Amino acid sequence: GEEEAAFVDVGAGIGNVAIAAALLEPRLTVIKGVEVLPDLHRVAERAAARYDRLVGSIPKSDLVFHLGDAAKTDWAPQNRPSLVLMHATGFSDELMLDLSRHAESQIEPGSFVVTLTLRLPSAEFEIIDSFEVPCSWGYANAQVHRRVGVPLKTSAEFEIIDPFEVPLLVGYANAQVHRRVGVPLKTSAHEPLGITGVVYQASFAKLLSACVGAEDINIAREAAATLGFAGRAERTTRQLIEAGAIKPLVNLLQRKVGNQAHGGAPDVLVPMHAAAILAVRSIGSHLCGQDSLEAAGAPSALRSLAAQSSSVSVRTAAASCLVDVFDSM
Repeated sequence: GEEEAAFVDVGAGIGNVAIAAALLEPRLTVIKGVEVLPDLHRVAERAAARYDRLVGSIPKSDLVFHLGDAAKTDWAPQNRPSLVLMHATGFSDELMLDLSRHAESQIEPGSFVVTLTLRLPSAEFEIIDSFEVPCSWGYANAQVHRRVGVPLKTSAEFEIIDPFEVPLLVGYANAQVHRRVGVPLKTSAHEPLGITGVVYQASFAKLLSACVGAEDINIAREAAATLGFAGRAERTTRQLIEAGAIKPLVNLLQRKVGNQAHGGAPDVLVPMHAAAILAVRSIGSHLCGQDSLEAAGAPSALRSLAAQSSSVSVRTAAASCLVDVFDSM
């Protein structure tokens, strides 16, 4: 019989592409969609339920939608070839690197990955075709990648410097030249992680989220300032969203002196509001962060600060943030 195959839509949105694949290609035995935004995921799940009702008892693909970060979700079926779609126009370079590493560890040789706008930064995938596709906003370049094989060692100690084909009696094989680049930083309990390793940990995001919501104004201010730097990395921003940091951050923008047991002038809030605006700028520079901030009411909170803050600097910063991050006033 024909070999079973799978289709995966990374950034599935409302699920329209995955459901179209289920309807049009019966040879796809497994179809998955991965989406990080809950509102879009709920629409996709409702569409999947309707698909099941319409198809009924007719043999059909196993259609599943996952809510979560595609860089951390096991979305590629094992022991079967896969076709993966990534509409990467809005993806950052860092996210593409994370997805590439994820794909290297999960996707079977002979599988294909189609990306829009950006290519996979991986020597384990070769581009076999490139073309333009129409989108609602214009045209995007699409690249078809093929998984060329399993590397000699999937370790940070080796990097591929030259993939090429070698002739065999029965055809050609893909070869990779690996170079030893050094011993990676140990992450055992006995070795320090370094500042980058600490910031990238989920436990750090949870701690920072708790501190942003602290009643103590000094703790909240320092946590917001830390968010302003940590949130520059999209990987950290996604962890902060999962840890629930966005709503407490927006609450800082809305915090008034009357909410605090300080009894001082409104000026005590100026440094905290300034730090919170910096954090909104950093987190809002990523699409996932911008969506989460909008859902939590950040634009409205910034408008209030721009109109009512006792500090000219805070009013100016809030108005500028509205324009730069949310294209709004």
